[in-house]
Amino acid sequence: MPACTAPGLLRGRKVGEIAATMGGAALVLSEFNLDLCSGNDVALETAAQQAGADLASLEQALGALDAHVLAERPPQETNALIAYILSRYHDTHRRELPALVKLARKVETRHAAHPEVPRGLADALQRLLGEIEVHMKKEELILFPAMRRHPGGALGAPITQMRHDHDDHAEQLRDLEAKTGNFIVPEGACGSWQALYAGLDKFHGDMMEHVRIENDVLFPRFEVAREQVERSEDAPAAQTEAANERASAASMADKRDDKTASASASASASASADPLSGASLVPMLVGGLVLIVVAMIIAVALS
Repeated sequence: MPACTAPGLLRGRKVGEIAATMGGAALVLSEFNLDLCSGNDVALETAAQQAGADLASLEQALGALDAHVLAERPPQETNALIAYILSRYHDTHRRELPALVKLARKVETRHAAHPEVPRGLADALQRLLGEIEVHMKKEELILFPAMRRHPGGALGAPITQMRHDHDDHAEQLRDLEAKTGNFIVPEGACGSWQALYAGLDKFHGDMMEHVRIENDVLFPRFEVAREQVERSEDAPAAQTEAANERASAASMADKRDDKTASASASASASASADPLSGASLVPMLVGGLVLIVVAMIIAVALS
């Protein structure tokens, strides 16, 4: 379907066909209270009349879904990227998640006896809705304004918190997958059940891409700046530490030289002081020989 569907082009098409072929359409139809369980074979204008919905507003909401297709490639400039995140993801989550909560409660209530009903799904979505709303407010009121005021600034602390939030969201998305069997509707599921899982599948994809753009594209621009600042702040300390290490090594070398010289001096002193050393024995031996010769001469003379 072409982007930005013109009003009137959907008239005559069956509700079930629209819900199945347009991403996000099932949620929009549900928001306008169209019956997706038993009214799938009814034309859009007839279903709107039966639900008491304004047809022009319904067509405008369905047409807006295609407008997102044009913006699927996010811009690269930081301020434009932030604006894209706000319109493409924050606004979309706020519009779709409450409808998903409502639809989940409807399915859980209507099909309570079904063995594959996603029990606890509505409550899980309600908790996720609250946590995502708090997360988006922190970005809108704190992080994004700081990014706009300080392009390339160091914003490590709030970004770290946002990354922690993203990790929590990922865990909650895995819980949704577990509760719904990866958003695969059971055989014979009604239109509301199909719309619920189609909407959850779309929300899951949107949320994953939302997190990816922030984690991998936007946040690193301000984390790199932080690392550069930390490196510049650490440089003097590193230089001082290196100088201290060099001085310590030189001091140790001097001490080793002093120990070697002291050992040599001690050895020489010990050698001169030892009466049994080689240098002291020479005169002793000479003196002894002289005494022996004198004694022999005296002995001969007396004989």
